[in-house]
Amino acid sequence: EDAVAVVRFGDWTVCLVADGMGGLAAGEVASRTAVESLGKLLAASLPGLISADGIKAAIRDAIVRVNEEIMAMGAADPNLANMGSTIVLCAWRTGVPLMFVANVGDSRAYHIKRTT
Repeated sequence: EDAVAVVRFGDWTVCLVADGMGGLAAGEVASRTAVESLGKLLAASLPGLISADGIKAAIRDAIVRVNEEIMAMGAADPNLANMGSTIVLCAWRTGVPLMFVANVGDSRAYHIKRTT
């Protein structure tokens, strides 16, 4: 991974892990941007949401916006032209027995059920 963050706001916790692509500098920039921007966007959108569908839509919208931001940075700077990032995130609200998990690219999140 190139960037990792745990972002807490209100009763929400969001864990983010990003792995960059596009060469050392570009991948690190993309991953850092993805983690920072996703954290900010989710902190702004999740607290007011209650329904699972609304939360999933907010996570999808944040991922799309961050992808657009990274692509615009690459278009503006030839040194970052091929940058990108895979990402895994999980978000949960304290006291609610539900976790939202999303992944982009070839990074994966696995749910391992306890058998005992």
